[in-house]
Amino acid sequence: MRSCGMPCRPARTSICGSKASPASRMRPSARCSPAFRGTAARGSRGDGMEKRERLVLKYPVLVEGKYDRIRLSNIVASPVLTADGFAVFNSPQKKKLLRRLTQDGKLILLTDSDAGGRLIRSKLKGYLPAGSTIDLYIPKIHGRERRKEKWSKEGLLGVEGMDDGLLYDLLSDYAAADEENAARGEIDTVRLYEDGFLGGTGSAERRRLLAAELGLPDDLSAKALLQAVNLVAGAAGYERAVRKVKETLETL
Repeated sequence: MRSCGMPCRPARTSICGSKASPASRMRPSARCSPAFRGTAARGSRGDGMEKRERLVLKYPVLVEGKYDRIRLSNIVASPVLTADGFAVFNSPQKKKLLRRLTQDGKLILLTDSDAGGRLIRSKLKGYLPAGSTIDLYIPKIHGRERRKEKWSKEGLLGVEGMDDGLLYDLLSDYAAADEENAARGEIDTVRLYEDGFLGGTGSAERRRLLAAELGLPDDLSAKALLQAVNLVAGAAGYERAVRKVKETLETL
């Protein structure tokens, strides 16, 4: 694809911890994309995205909020969790889930490049097991997302304001080579219903027992439990836990 011909000012932070500027590490089409230049077309689909399959990643991704998750839904087909901003620090349920998730695997942290994003990243890394997180950084680009009426305090775009092509390139190093190494996502609501964890008498108690078997918070909603089961157990782990739940219920 041709370059836009416009001079592009390098962003001020590096991607993935490199000392080189993001501009020097991106292909010309990404450096000259509307999002990287900070024009009104931010948040549009990136260069070539219509021809790319969504990424299946080795690990789940944690972003700050729901609009960041919506942005990533264009790019990845793997689980994306939200910290819900600073609310994660006051949610024992969310913190326990993240800690359980990182006991046996890793978590990609993709927060905004402003002070708030750095604080969330720093505090989470202090709470989670050492070496369990992967830091990815978006460049510092001045601008305002279309849905927002006011500029942020630092005037920087968040993850939701990044170009799809830029985010795709950022995450592509962590694409799974095969299904076995992909972040899990195999159990659906139909399966939960068939196994008695949704609807019907005693489903809430069954969900509590299932959560206990998997080391998850026992007060998760059905939707949150489904996501957690797929992240920490997959189909095989779920089936083992279901058998344990049935054995427990038979002894009551």
